[in-house]
Amino acid sequence: MASVYLYIPNLIGYLRFLLLALAWLYFEHTAPFLVFYSSASALDFFDGYIARKLNQVSSFGAWLDVMADNVGRSMVWTQVSSWGWIVVCLEWSVFVSTHQLGSKWKEKFENAPFWVKAVMADGFHTLPGGFVIIGIHVLPVVLYYRIYPFSWFPPQPLLLWSAVTILAAGRCLCAFVEMWVLYTQVTLLVQEDCRREQSRPS
Repeated sequence: MASVYLYIPNLIGYLRFLLLALAWLYFEHTAPFLVFYSSASALDFFDGYIARKLNQVSSFGAWLDVMADNVGRSMVWTQVSSWGWIVVCLEWSVFVSTHQLGSKWKEKFENAPFWVKAVMADGFHTLPGGFVIIGIHVLPVVLYYRIYPFSWFPPQPLLLWSAVTILAAGRCLCAFVEMWVLYTQVTLLVQEDCRREQSRPS
């Protein structure tokens, strides 16, 4: 059991948390923040590959990976937008719902609407899935840069709002998927309660 904690992908997960802590310490200092935060985000694209390559896939690793994602985005969203708390609440609610299904939650959407399947198919490795992933990860960083830009490279209004519009569209598509997940989870829980109620002796 102890060896799971020392799997290489899980060590990368711990490193991501360390980088996020450093990003928080330097939140108002653009250059170090972007270095630490971007490094933590970039490692997200390697730990899954390494886990499969080394045959070190684990439920704990899948959980740790999404935890790091959510902690990082929550840190930024709560600081860059007055409505960021809505995004944070939605992401954590979905995290709780999906991880009741275990580490392979992405595969368990057989009865989902076509637009949900389009996003989730092949572990987000589709055009809609990529659009959503970019919106999820890049939008909070762009909003951060709007507040804490480099003095030598101030945000260009047209470029900034074009990027925000496109990224927000991806994030909104994700929000629709998240709301469907929550609706489905609530429905399953109520159905389970109804079956339990019906099975009780009268």
